[in-house]
Amino acid sequence: MLLEAGKITAKDTKAYGYGSVIAYAKIKLDGATVKSSGEVVIDGNIEAVDAWAASDANTTKEKYKNIGAFADGQGTKIKSKWKC
Repeated sequence: MLLEAGKITAKDTKAYGYGSVIAYAKIKLDGATVKSSGEVVIDGNIEAVDAWAASDANTTKEKYKNIGAFADGQGTKIKSKWKC
């Protein structure tokens, strides 16, 4: 996770369990002014899967909410060197 600007590069990564997030970037603000933006670069195979999660009713409700890459805010971006 990258908060308040910068760059994350994800390469050949797999996340197990439910609610997984592999890469998250967020802008840096100074009040209402954007100081710098975050960037996620996918340079390999990434996969967020529900493997290893329990199969009870409460856990099942939380499955299938995985996030491979997320960019939050004005000017943030996700770049992929692979076909998405």
